Amino acid sequence: MFNDKENSRRHDGNYNHPENEVFLKRLIKWGNDNFRDYSWRKERTPYRVFIAEILLQRTNADQVEPVYTDFLKKFPTISSIINGSPKSIEKTIESLGLLKRVNVIVDSAK
Repeated sequence: MFNDKENSRRHDGNYNHPENEVFLKRLIKWGNDNFRDYSWRKERTPYRVFIAEILLQRTNADQVEPVYTDFLKKFPTISSIINGSPKSIEKTIESLGLLKRVNVIVDSAK
């Protein structure tokens, strides 16, 4: 893309460069070939996004998927967290480890 050292240090602002189009097409193709359809990408409410973000911390997305689905069945709303027990939340997410997440979820719900 850049021909010499001087040009490699600056950007001319031309985002319509043919090489950019090639890169964009490759990136979109890669995304289409590799996109994983996780349930937290479907219904994106602030509550669901928050729960997904907490559960995904330092944890593989494939491990989180079944726990996320189960968690939302048991705790579909913030109120259900407030009215539930921290022990039941812990039991729901214990397979993921990092049980400090229970406190984050409970404290945030309050």
